[in-house]
Amino acid sequence: SFLLLKEGDEVLYGFAVLCHRPNPQAPNGVDRKGMLIFSWRPVFDIFEPMMRLTLDSFLETRTKKPLITLFNALNAHDFSRSGYLFLYNQFFPLYLPPELHEDEFVGVSVRDLVKAFGIDTMLLWYGLVLET
Repeated sequence: SFLLLKEGDEVLYGFAVLCHRPNPQAPNGVDRKGMLIFSWRPVFDIFEPMMRLTLDSFLETRTKKPLITLFNALNAHDFSRSGYLFLYNQFFPLYLPPELHEDEFVGVSVRDLVKAFGIDTMLLWYGLVLET
């Protein structure tokens, strides 16, 4: 899931992941944990695998170490370029679509949006519909 917050002229995007794991000792028989990442750029799919792995690790260890590891890795990464993030002995691809400005979309077709943003096009479209 995702959410959008508008702060002045900037839009802040959020991406949430929920994790459920059976636990007979939990009140409802299930442990539930969630995580939310905010970004000034509408990139969602790159965060999901590392967020799920972090939540799984958190539920296994019951310590804050996996959360701290993810936080430090994301904050240390240079998001101005694409590349890979090394986390939990794995490489996670971080493809960032080019940053486009509002005036670059005058007369742009849906095909051009798909080419520019790939899988995130539908989420962007939904966000634009919600904003109006």
